[in-house]
Amino acid sequence: MSGRLDNIDLTEVGRYESELHQFVRSTHPELCERILTERQESTSRLNAGLVEALNKVIDEFEARVWRSAKGK
Repeated sequence: MSGRLDNIDLTEVGRYESELHQFVRSTHPELCERILTERQESTSRLNAGLVEALNKVIDEFEARVWRSAKGK
């Protein structure tokens, strides 16, 4: 997941994060539950399946919400 914010202007990172959280909670609440239950307890790291699922959701967010919001 490294590098996901590289193309986000530093002044927009807070808004990006806030809108992403809202998007995930409203459209993919099952992912939030998976993160809480499936992350590796000893390190709090996400397993490969969670990383893949989260990347797909972030791609969806960027295509549906972030890009359209930036065009306003």
